[in-house]
Amino acid sequence: LSQAYRASGLSGLADQKVMAAGTLSSVIGLLGDDPQALNLNQELIDWATARNATLSLSISKFLRGKTYASMGNFAAAEGAFDDARKLSMLIDDPLGVAFADLSQCDARIATGRFDTARTLCANAVRVFTATDAKDVIKEARALLGRIELEQGHAEQALALLNAALDMSGAG
Repeated sequence: LSQAYRASGLSGLADQKVMAAGTLSSVIGLLGDDPQALNLNQELIDWATARNATLSLSISKFLRGKTYASMGNFAAAEGAFDDARKLSMLIDDPLGVAFADLSQCDARIATGRFDTARTLCANAVRVFTATDAKDVIKEARALLGRIELEQGHAEQALALLNAALDMSGAG
């Protein structure tokens, strides 16, 4: 990926360089080089902004939020997820909105804002249920269970976690 990124830059293949930057950003983020991942992600954001590529911009903002969340910078993560959500709403992408809500939920749990987290996760569950997206339904239910557990409601947490597990491994 690094070679493709460098070679496309030297060859004047701007679109290919940006696509390589987007993929490389995710890989580098997984390896723990968050500042470099953010720099590469910014290339994709700049490219999408210049071309009014709203879907690509929404995805790039979402991935930026994921990087910030992995860094523990939840304020920046929430800002990026909010940007991604607004862009998804603009292009009528309910799944994009639901993924942003799910990630916002997780960030709010991390910062102890359980009431807003619950609302965001519940919104995501509704959309994911309508589209039969079982893996993310499980993830959202697990987050809802975590909220209940954090608030001292062990029985409700267990019920939510069991509901996620009772999906018979589907997804």
